[in-house]
Amino acid sequence: MFQVLDNVSDRPNTQIYIYHQHQEKRVKKLFKQCFFSEE
Repeated sequence: MFQVLDNVSDRPNTQIYIYHQHQEKRVKKLFKQCFFSEE
């Protein structure tokens, strides 16, 4: 997915990547909360 953005300058690419990682952490956190609240 990110290979496509390599043509673009590094800085926006890095920002997008960091943003994506941050979102992933949030989603995992939310998923854990939902999963454990089910029990």
